[in-house]
Amino acid sequence: MGALDEMCLSFFEDGRRFADLMNVALFDGKPKVKAEELFELDSTFSTVVGSKSRKSSTKRVTVDGARLWKGKFLRILVQEYQSYVDFGMVLRCMKSEALAYEKQWRNIQRGHERNKDLNPGNEFLSGIKRDEKFIPVITVVVNLSDERWEGGVGLYDMIEPVDDVTKKYVSDYRINVFDYNDHDSFDSFVTDVRKVFEVLKYKSDKKKLLEIVSADESYKSLADETADLIGKIANIEIDRGKESEGRDMCKAIMDLMADSKDEGRAEGRAEGRAEGRAEGRAEGRAEGRAEGRAEGRAEGRAEGRAEDILDFLGEYGMVDEELSKKIKAQSDSEILRRWVKVAARCGSTAAFEAAMEADLKSAATGN
Repeated sequence: MGALDEMCLSFFEDGRRFADLMNVALFDGKPKVKAEELFELDSTFSTVVGSKSRKSSTKRVTVDGARLWKGKFLRILVQEYQSYVDFGMVLRCMKSEALAYEKQWRNIQRGHERNKDLNPGNEFLSGIKRDEKFIPVITVVVNLSDERWEGGVGLYDMIEPVDDVTKKYVSDYRINVFDYNDHDSFDSFVTDVRKVFEVLKYKSDKKKLLEIVSADESYKSLADETADLIGKIANIEIDRGKESEGRDMCKAIMDLMADSKDEGRAEGRAEGRAEGRAEGRAEGRAEGRAEGRAEGRAEGRAEGRAEDILDFLGEYGMVDEELSKKIKAQSDSEILRRWVKVAARCGSTAAFEAAMEADLKSAATGN
């Protein structure tokens, strides 16, 4: 059993809440079921399968909550709290209700065995008198999940299509489902059960939820059980106040929304810094590419002019390695441009080298 189921069991142990939920789920909010008419009932239904000649075994089902309702007629009321939509719920309810009737039958049989008051024949073989009746069992499935109940609500929903002929021989079995998603208002509740379903309905819309709780002073002084269950449902930490005071859900939601805003601002700053860094890197890459292209073009021009010089000098004879290195090492495009002109008309490598040294000396002195 999960934490939510356990908290629901504790919350609905209060007879007023149990009756309130049954009245809304079954009777449109009319106060048919009264807390003082409810009595604790064993929530485990079981039966023994087998006989004297065969090894017996016990089949057992435990329901979430069961009460004996001593109203105008006796009834057994059962609540099943569902934190998820169970597509096999119809069969589960069939089984638990069948075992509840089986349990009543066995209790009746035991009474007759003690009293030995059954007539021979059919009564004795059946273990029950012809006019004896069972107490009706009414089960309400309470949807506490985040989703609308889309599971079946009857046996016909779970078997192959039933035509008109087959319907005469296959009985439908239907369950009672209370789904908060089908309600826009929960004013029919007269206890704090209303708050549980209001929070379930609007927990994903914190503004709407704050609007609801702000308009209701009772949300500022919740009982511990109510605050714990609501906090679990809505994932909200509702702080404990002073012992004489209840727990304030309105403050809890406002704190939550403030924390969300702070988190949003922090995330925004982080995203902004990240975007800024990304933009900076992009701009840097763009500038780098532009500078790289410019430098590349300049280097390309310098290399091209150095090759032109060496080509011209090669027509005059062998260019020694030392001179070649000096020419290739020069990166000033303007100087190389002048050297190209000298190489084209100097007539010898010696004349070029002398003119080159003179040009470098002149550039160094600024003349």
